[in-house]
Amino acid sequence: MNDTAPETKTRVPWPLAALATWLLPGLGHWLIGERQRGAIVGITLVGMFLVGLIVGGIDVVDQRRDPLWFAGQVMIGPLGVGTAFYHRHLDRVGLPSPPPPAPAYEVSVGRINELGTLYCTLAGVLNLMVILDAAGRADQVGRSRKQPLGGRPQRT
Repeated sequence: MNDTAPETKTRVPWPLAALATWLLPGLGHWLIGERQRGAIVGITLVGMFLVGLIVGGIDVVDQRRDPLWFAGQVMIGPLGVGTAFYHRHLDRVGLPSPPPPAPAYEVSVGRINELGTLYCTLAGVLNLMVILDAAGRADQVGRSRKQPLGGRPQRT
């Protein structure tokens, strides 16, 4: 395949492109034919979310303690929702859980935890922008393929 060949855009309904991008960052662009953009966006945002988890631990995605931050984190899709579910039900599924806290234990609000929370939230908020971009591009491809009543194709 020739690397210099232009990407052919496929007509995809914009709601499907938006949903696909929420399910997996970059998938909406991939579906409409922008494969390179989709791959770059997907790898970058998923990587950013995973770096946030590595830096701050699974505790950074907590819908009960940080509902506003979680609103941004959930925009990364099932990755954020699944992480929150795993964090919330860590003790119930029989997986190893942290030792019980000391009587004077309080949740860490240290700089490392803040950075992890910030990375995960930024990944979600950036994915919201990517969702809107994929939906707009899919709608633009759909409109450019339609013909007006006169029968002539529209110029873009």
